[in-house]
Parts: sequence; C-alpha cells; structure tokens
Amino acid sequence: MAKEARLTFRIDNDVHDKLRLLARDDRRTIVDYVRIVLQDHVKKMPIPAVDRPRARTPSA
Repeated sequence: MAKEARLTFRIDNDVHDKLRLLARDDRRTIVDYVRIVLQDHVKKMPIPAVDRPRARTPSA
C-alpha cells in the first residue's frame, strides 16, 4: 500500500463550497473527493521527471 502524504493548499471559498457540495452528494468527505480528483489527474497526465527515459551514459 502506498504511503500517504499530507498536503495543505488554499482555495477560494466558492470553490470550497462547490467541493463540499460535490462530496456531500457522493457521500464522501472533501478530502476523499480531492484525493479522487488528484489521482485521476495524475493517471491522465504524465509527469516528465518520472516518465521520461533515463539518459544513457557513454560506455568506457
């Protein structure tokens, strides 16, 4: 199982209210909803520093 990291970020009150309503409609917490959205985003978007092929070093 993956280890969890704690994130802190600021969002506008209206965004918070919309997230709260979406989470409530799904019977989840805001944290659950944000986690789902972030995981979905990461699956769709490659991370260049992680996904790029490693540079080959010349053989001696």
